[in-house]
Amino acid sequence: MQDQVNHIQCPEQDAKTRILHVAAKLFAQKGFAGTSIREIARAAQVTNPVIYYHFRSKRGLFQEIISQTINSSLQAIDAVTEQVCQPAEQIAGIVRSLCSYGVAHINTLQMIHRELVGVGKDDSIYRMVAEYKKQLFSRIGVIIQRGITAGQFRTVDPKAASLALLGSVNAVVVWDTFPPSEVATEPSIEKPAEELVSVLLHGLMARGD
Repeated sequence: MQDQVNHIQCPEQDAKTRILHVAAKLFAQKGFAGTSIREIARAAQVTNPVIYYHFRSKRGLFQEIISQTINSSLQAIDAVTEQVCQPAEQIAGIVRSLCSYGVAHINTLQMIHRELVGVGKDDSIYRMVAEYKKQLFSRIGVIIQRGITAGQFRTVDPKAASLALLGSVNAVVVWDTFPPSEVATEPSIEKPAEELVSVLLHGLMARGD
């Protein structure tokens, strides 16, 4: 186990990106308190001062990982909504995007959920994640409301529908990444994501469509 932690493999990257990559894995495996700057430096093949130069502290590194994850997730969603106009197509695109993003960034998501346990509402990390959730719910809720207004979606509570969508995406990502040993896994997230799109749109679409 120690060898696996100390020698995390990652693609050829610049030092800052490499540090972010391996730190997310180590934080997910061992937690924030259980991971030292020295371990991160060894795994990223840099010196301790290089980490302090880029991030100032271990907490600064942790916050940068969360910030990049949040921003890139929202950018991916915005890109989807700019490519298609119809609410149903936008919802479908968001579900696919979030599923793919979740699987690709499972270490960071694990890290965030792990460290939020017991964190107070005044903590800066808690506030970052709370603001992200607010923006995520807002974006999806607006699309669902537009679909209702246009008659494409049946009348539902946009907040409740957004919660159901995000909860379902989370379940699919976790199941696909950590399935029970007796369950055969799919080669990628694409098929489960498409099945989820079908189920969610079936529940949203106005009857007769």
